Amino acid sequence: MLHDQIDALDSAVQDLSASGPLVLVGHSIGAHIALQLARRRAVHAVIGLYPFMRVNKRSHMQQVLGILIAIRPLVELLALLVGLLSRLPSPMRHFLLSPAFSLFGLSKDARSVTSRWLRASSIRNVCVLGASEFDALQETPDWGADCGFPVLMYYGPNDDMWAPAHDADDAAAAGVHVTRDASYGHMFCVTPEGSQHVAARTAKLIKLAALRASASALETTAQ
Repeated sequence: MLHDQIDALDSAVQDLSASGPLVLVGHSIGAHIALQLARRRAVHAVIGLYPFMRVNKRSHMQQVLGILIAIRPLVELLALLVGLLSRLPSPMRHFLLSPAFSLFGLSKDARSVTSRWLRASSIRNVCVLGASEFDALQETPDWGADCGFPVLMYYGPNDDMWAPAHDADDAAAAGVHVTRDASYGHMFCVTPEGSQHVAARTAKLIKLAALRASASALETTAQ
């Protein structure tokens, strides 16, 4: 469940924050998790990459997906099919999956990781976790603008169903620092180019977050 993920990471964040200034970076649902953790522990800043902060009620695809993963018989059927697929020899498995790999533009390394990840247990876990996330993110999100530390959100193309343009608008209106960059989408990490691009942008956001945190600390001291 989503709250279990947050609790499991809490002690790790506590240990890290004790060793020095800490900036939490979360991708997709990880942005929501990072904000929840930051409210429990002392952090310098939170950066959300393509943040999934609430269920997108304007996306029919996301609505349908939310319904499907909540139907246990369908989840078990999908897990069974994937389990059978995972038993095939690797060359045959890659051949059968190649149309989907090509559709999403996966690199060679991403294809290898995805092929090994496709197991019945993985499908069950993803669907259970996904269903709990859909349940938890139904309401207007807490963007974290009043947390006492900088919150920076990085958004991609306007049609990203997990981190859409209207969420970016609402975050900016709430006082969050919003960066928009349509160069790559939610699945940026399936290619080396996308990974390098977002890593470079994230490094700049970390520097900006550090500057904002320092400025806030100086302002507090001056007061």
